[in-house]
Amino acid sequence: MIPDMPAAVGLLRTCWATGSALVLVFDYDGTLVPLAPHPRLARPAPQMLETLDRLTRLCHVHLGVISGRQVAELQELLPVPRLFLAGTSGLEVDFCGVSVLHPRAGDALPVLRQVADRLDSLTRRFPGAWLERKRVGLTLHFRDIATDNAATLVALAAEILRPHSSHLKVHDGPLALEITPDLGWTKGTAIRMMLESLAIAAPMVVYAGDSSNDVDAFEFVEQLGGLTIGIGDSAPALAKYRMESPHELFQWLTSLIQQLPTGCFSHE
Repeated sequence: MIPDMPAAVGLLRTCWATGSALVLVFDYDGTLVPLAPHPRLARPAPQMLETLDRLTRLCHVHLGVISGRQVAELQELLPVPRLFLAGTSGLEVDFCGVSVLHPRAGDALPVLRQVADRLDSLTRRFPGAWLERKRVGLTLHFRDIATDNAATLVALAAEILRPHSSHLKVHDGPLALEITPDLGWTKGTAIRMMLESLAIAAPMVVYAGDSSNDVDAFEFVEQLGGLTIGIGDSAPALAKYRMESPHELFQWLTSLIQQLPTGCFSHE
């Protein structure tokens, strides 16, 4: 673990002890769970689920997960009550069963279908690449192909997407391109919506992520004076703290639980 991380635990404990709520928000793939050969194999360890559940039970501690995955998928992967979830890079959110989809998400469906058909055809030229069609987005996966081939695939995909740059947003995900309608809702917007729904004053916000699609969240949390944690080598440079892997994040969360008083539990 990076040497400064124990100090970060101490800072959070001090904030909590002086009355500030802790809002801990995480990306999913590459942050809460290691990257896997196929997204369906990237599932949280039982110990991580237990740790998240313990954190949500503490007074004045709130947890969220924001991912390029769809909310329905996150709900299945993270059976932890009281989690704020945001999917498709912030275009759909769910807070304790209250779901919201961007009101103009449907307007982008014709463009998404058109692009999806062309990307599907492209993937047939690159064995191991595949396109995931989501409710209001697409993910072009290339984790199973050689690096040189992946670079060629990405360049050709960029040519397909370029005419639609005014309507679609493209993020570099973990060994993937995440394509969503450019409607103004981002991972940073999702954190803002989470804070508005919680209606708490001056919380200490923490965000952990592993790739360039987390930049919006990092920037928003930095503006709030919160803590940003980059996981792995591909995390954005603006992250204030660094960890090597999801396992180190798990260890850090475990140490945070140990530092917070155990006598105060909520949501029983």
